[in-house]
Amino acid sequence: MTQSIDIHTLKIEDIHYILDAIQETVDIYEYPTSATFSAITRCSLVTFLKGAGYSKDLLEKGSVSLFRQLNEYAHTDSEYEWFIEWSRRLADLVKERKVLE
Repeated sequence: MTQSIDIHTLKIEDIHYILDAIQETVDIYEYPTSATFSAITRCSLVTFLKGAGYSKDLLEKGSVSLFRQLNEYAHTDSEYEWFIEWSRRLADLVKERKVLE
C-alpha cells in the first residue's frame, strides 16, 4: 500500500517514519499546544518534501496534501490516533481564529 502526493509516491514506511518523527518531537515538549503540533508537523513535511526534490514553490501545496494523507492513514491504524486528536485540535484552533477575525 502506498500513498501519493501529486507526483511523489510515499511508501508506508515513509508514512510511519514521518508520523513517528512528529510524535517523538511533540513528546519532547512538556506542554505541547496545537500551535506546537502545527509547527512541528509543517517542518517535518516540508523537510521531507524538500528532500524528495520538490521545488520551493510546491512545498506548501505538497505539505497540505501530505498532511491530509497522513490524517487519512492515521484513521486506518489505531497506533496513530494521537495524530487524529492533534489534527482535530488544530482544526478547532483554526476555526476559532476565523471566528475572531
